Amino acid sequence: MTRIDNIDVHGLSIAGSGPGGDSDSFAIADLAKSLHVHQTNLDTEDGDRVHGANQGHLFLIADGTAQIPSTSGASDEAARTIVDYFLGEMPWHHLAGGRPDDVATALVDAVENARQEVARSAPGASGARCAPTLAFVNWPDLYVAHLGGGQCYLQREEEPLALLPEGDEHERSWGDGLGSALHLVDGFWNAVRGNRAARATRVRHFLLRAGDQLVLLSDGAARDRNAPEVGRILRDGGTAEQLCGRLIGASTELDQTVIVARFLAEAKSADPVVAHPRESRLSTAAAQALRELTRGVAQPSPARTG
Repeated sequence: MTRIDNIDVHGLSIAGSGPGGDSDSFAIADLAKSLHVHQTNLDTEDGDRVHGANQGHLFLIADGTAQIPSTSGASDEAARTIVDYFLGEMPWHHLAGGRPDDVATALVDAVENARQEVARSAPGASGARCAPTLAFVNWPDLYVAHLGGGQCYLQREEEPLALLPEGDEHERSWGDGLGSALHLVDGFWNAVRGNRAARATRVRHFLLRAGDQLVLLSDGAARDRNAPEVGRILRDGGTAEQLCGRLIGASTELDQTVIVARFLAEAKSADPVVAHPRESRLSTAAAQALRELTRGVAQPSPARTG
């Protein structure tokens, strides 16, 4: 079980035994700026790493299928590319109170970078597929980028399970009250074939509450667990690690990957580590010598008047 600030989050992936080389990759990450101090007279030690305020949380499942061995790493390549984008390319001002449109655009860019990287890694291949489901949280904002294949659910207290963000039927039933569509752009479902019209990246924006539970399921896990079953398991309670174990189904043919995030209390961004100047490093002997040198210096006479 992993706790990130006020979030109890855990991921679990079980390899499938069926033919076809199906593979899933997942990542859970906490984003924060940091700097490595080499030398300073501030209230940090040389060699320390100073971390800034928390900038958000990334939950990612890259659900992949490959029919030929040479492209079996499509999901791994996509997941690594998305993580690298968040680390090195995503504009940080999008994370710290950025506009929803800017954050959504950045998520689309992350997915597009992954699409291009998968295509470059297997040029001309016709059997590789990858469909990432990506959730980014900067409390209380939740952004979900979804291309199909897997599923993403939000459980709020005893309210019905919300399916994110697949299908017009679901959007009509609860979308107006819970979230709003931000972007619908070309994404990748069969990235290597370049069939970008088959699926589109959908990014939705939601406001979380304390007590909410978020679940990401790969295609293999979603096939084994329908929405009522997922809702029942979440309402029964437990830690994120326990819930992951219960959400994994009995089927062994496909990879099954699950991420559960439980938002335990009102989120507060971590305070940055503040560096303060240290006291003078002048030795006692040097300080005494300095006082001796200045003791005999004549002080200016007061100005005469009259």
